[in-house]
Amino acid sequence: MTRPYATDEQYERWYMAECCRCGRRRHKAGTWPDGYVCRTCSDRAVRTRGTCPGCGQDRALPGLRPGDGVPICTTCAGFSQTATNPASCWLFPGRRAAQPFHPDHLSALLDEVGVPTAAARGAAIRQQLLELPGPVVADALGYHDKTTSRLIRETGGSWDRYAPGDHGKSLPGSATPSTLDR
Repeated sequence: MTRPYATDEQYERWYMAECCRCGRRRHKAGTWPDGYVCRTCSDRAVRTRGTCPGCGQDRALPGLRPGDGVPICTTCAGFSQTATNPASCWLFPGRRAAQPFHPDHLSALLDEVGVPTAAARGAAIRQQLLELPGPVVADALGYHDKTTSRLIRETGGSWDRYAPGDHGKSLPGSATPSTLDR
């Protein structure tokens, strides 16, 4: 296999390594305290959850304790903290801020700590309907007109006769006040 940017030897040296967990020669998924890991072992380790024998916290256990190989947490294993903001584990659980949680996962976490996401979402939509014309909210959120009009009635607002579009421009060929005055 030829690559314009690297020789086969360079590709092997830069991207391939023997996995410290399974011993297979694979693409490097990361460098952990115990060595290079392949994607299979990395995914399996990150999905391992439980109580860490080192610190007693219930969390992910991707590390291995030296000597007996018991799964331990990242802090006890000595993983480096390379996240741009390691304190933002709620919204950005990965190492890059461009990978936020899926909304369903985030609302499940909020529900666990007692924040009612369904009620909060409904309240936010009703507030928007009081501040903006109903058709604008319906278009923006992809709601059906009947749903939006029901929500407006529940909040005490009214579905005004509102035609979306730019009302400052006149239609082509229509009479404008300046042409009627002549």
